[in-house]
Amino acid sequence: MSAVQTQAAFEGGGSPSLWRGCLTAAATLAVTAIALSAGAATTLTAEQRAALKPTFSTVDHAPINMADLDRQAMINRTIPFWRNQVTSPVDGNTYSYTMVGKSPMAPSPSRTFIHYVPVVARIHFPDGTVLDPTQPSVCDTQPVSVADRFFNSPLFKKTSVVSNGVDVSGPNGEQLTSAYQRANFWGAVQGTNYGIDLKQKGQPNVVDITAPAGSVVYAIPVQCPSGASVTSHLGAIDINAFDGLVQAAIAPLAKPSELPVFLAYNVVQFVNKPKNCCIIGYHSATPVTNGTLTYSIGAYTDPGVFPPGFNDIYAWTHEMGEWMDDPFVQGPWKGGRANNLTPAWGHTGQVGGCQNNLENGDPLTGVAYFPVTGKDGFVYSTEDLAFHDWFYRTPASGTGGMFSFRGVFTTDAGPVCQ
Repeated sequence: MSAVQTQAAFEGGGSPSLWRGCLTAAATLAVTAIALSAGAATTLTAEQRAALKPTFSTVDHAPINMADLDRQAMINRTIPFWRNQVTSPVDGNTYSYTMVGKSPMAPSPSRTFIHYVPVVARIHFPDGTVLDPTQPSVCDTQPVSVADRFFNSPLFKKTSVVSNGVDVSGPNGEQLTSAYQRANFWGAVQGTNYGIDLKQKGQPNVVDITAPAGSVVYAIPVQCPSGASVTSHLGAIDINAFDGLVQAAIAPLAKPSELPVFLAYNVVQFVNKPKNCCIIGYHSATPVTNGTLTYSIGAYTDPGVFPPGFNDIYAWTHEMGEWMDDPFVQGPWKGGRANNLTPAWGHTGQVGGCQNNLENGDPLTGVAYFPVTGKDGFVYSTEDLAFHDWFYRTPASGTGGMFSFRGVFTTDAGPVCQ
């Protein structure tokens, strides 16, 4: 098997019954592989398990020129975006930021439609373990695949969304990330149809990926919400090696104007050594032959693998929100530019020191989680996201006069971080 191999696409694009109907052969492969590998995975002690810290990261990327992006956007060779400047009262400096969609500051804020390309990654590890999103989570009480749960979640299916006491959904509901952005700029968009609709392009693409040498699999005893005690398998891959595999998988599937959504089940990343675990999501951008492609990665994880709340779509609510507000990852690292920078902030969420970028999930990682019930009745775990005013220390323009989507932040980030 090659490192990345594309499977025949599913039919139906997300219907639970159609997913199950197309997965008979895949199910046999996955179940057999996991059964054979049960003795090979490393079973973690409670102390070792506590050392697995869920976090989010970035990857270095090739330099992206802002003038090139402007030209590409005019001819549909990257995702649609808008740019603005703000002067922060905390330091008097003027900052430029770029976000997905159309400007909420326009005289008549309007809706943007972006195609997303669903990519379902079935990952084969050296010990024989296959972590397969076309199968149910070990804690799911229904015969519904991880991929089904994910693509039928509020990230992609519209539902009623309330932010800080305000219903921010349109008459037909709102996808979660669009609802966040409406709440973020509520002072400008209330009463309008503003939003960013993600529309599925074609059938889900199943890709088989061989994890490189050095990847590991952990066996983790967990107790499911139902009370059942089961063993969950968690795979870990070096992030740079993993990102290379991701880019190889998505390149033939998505145009630069589209968003590849790369779903993995219980697969996380580490930096250099497995002990430096666990990155549960990231987003990035890469120059391609005909434009600039943005993409989003996350791990759909079983409940109990990590602390409460770090399960199912939690990582994805973080990364999709960051893709929305910092799509080209233009922060202070290799490949970045002086765009989407902010006055330094920190000592909150996953940031122990200081950070100076517009990554709206990082300051709230692990602070709290919020259950959201999908249309299928499944209860999903989601993260709060900071509003742009929190970073720039500008007056609150979001819902309820708050500084985050779910109201965890009632004030801005305060003095410049030291």
